[in-house]
Amino acid sequence: MSDAQNTLERRRRVHLSPRLCTVVSYLTDLSVELGGAVFKNPVMPASGTYDYFENNADCFPVSELGAVMIKSVHRLRRPGNPGPRIAEVCGGMLNCVGIPSVGIEAFLRDELPRYENIGTQVILSISGSEPVHYAEIAELVGDDPRIAALEMNLSCPNVGSGLPFSSDPQLLYDTVRQTRQRTTLPLYAKLSPNVTDIRVSCRAAEDAGLDTEYVLCSGDPDSVDGVYLARGKLDADLVRAPRFEPDAHKAQSILPS
Repeated sequence: MSDAQNTLERRRRVHLSPRLCTVVSYLTDLSVELGGAVFKNPVMPASGTYDYFENNADCFPVSELGAVMIKSVHRLRRPGNPGPRIAEVCGGMLNCVGIPSVGIEAFLRDELPRYENIGTQVILSISGSEPVHYAEIAELVGDDPRIAALEMNLSCPNVGSGLPFSSDPQLLYDTVRQTRQRTTLPLYAKLSPNVTDIRVSCRAAEDAGLDTEYVLCSGDPDSVDGVYLARGKLDADLVRAPRFEPDAHKAQSILPS
């Protein structure tokens, strides 16, 4: 059997969620495998960056996407930070949105059903203020066939130190480990690049049972010239700017294979 045939056979054996209900025909096989889940292509808008319903610009059919990644759902209901939440700076944007959320119970009951017939798979991004929140969400989700994988948003701050979960290797390990023990779904994580050595964070997460990790392209507001001009408008915790793209690419390039 050729290498190409072996690859196709391996993909057939990997779990394919029943959420994949629309088949798009391509001349090339664009499918990708991430931590045990197979997606028909690798195009997936990042969590929180794209509205799939009322505010969607309707530029193309959502079913063409490899998956939709839902904006992070918190363990508890939370309103997010008071406004203003964003401010423009030179070459980027400050934000302190605060992850507003209806809470996981309300999401599973009221919002997840809306995704049942969109024609592609769903990756649920989850967040919490302490490690147990992630584990509790995983337990509540269970093996829901409507969800292809869970993404742990570990770039958000925890209530203990106020630092991102992924900035402390032991805290990162404990958080992922607790969550891994509560779910059989593929488990991904969004890590912060604002650490001394991203490889340490990745190893801790993998040792705890994580399937796939990737780096968030956001940075410390104090590291960007001119940010102080906007600081009076909001208490920003992140800045998104092209200036951080090289940092993210460097982090990705040195990640363990």
